[in-house]
Amino acid sequence: MLVTSLFVKELDILDLWKLDSIGIKDPIEKLSKKEQEDLTKEHFLQTVRYNDDKRYEVHLPWLDNYTSLPENLELAIRRLESTTKTLLHENLYDDYEGIFLEWLHQVILEEVPVDEVNLSGNYLPHRPVIEESNTTPIRPVFHASARMKGHPSLNESAQWSQLN
Repeated sequence: MLVTSLFVKELDILDLWKLDSIGIKDPIEKLSKKEQEDLTKEHFLQTVRYNDDKRYEVHLPWLDNYTSLPENLELAIRRLESTTKTLLHENLYDDYEGIFLEWLHQVILEEVPVDEVNLSGNYLPHRPVIEESNTTPIRPVFHASARMKGHPSLNESAQWSQLN
């Protein structure tokens, strides 16, 4: 079976003479890695604040072409169900849950009230990393590269994606 896919981008007639319309960027317009790092650091310094709960907050440095992240509650629930099934099968559910309970106690996390769970938003899926030989045999890893079909991930939308 042969499958052919053609991606079409609608352009104005004047855009046809611009190289960036076909993905070619002017190297002069591209920032060096050092310049990007400096701009990102400056963004963090300008947006950092110490809130009423005595915690630091900072705005994420979005890319210039950033469009809002899609609602992904369904994806996050599917990932959570899969993770839960794996943890129960491996008898690691209680250990994994204990990490999140500790993070709640340390105010690293905050629980979403039940009446806000179905609100629109972008959720950050996680999965366990199991390394029995390590001092921390199980730990959660957040998956900022998780994406909905046809939409960018958190990693693809934030300025730091250009720094890696």
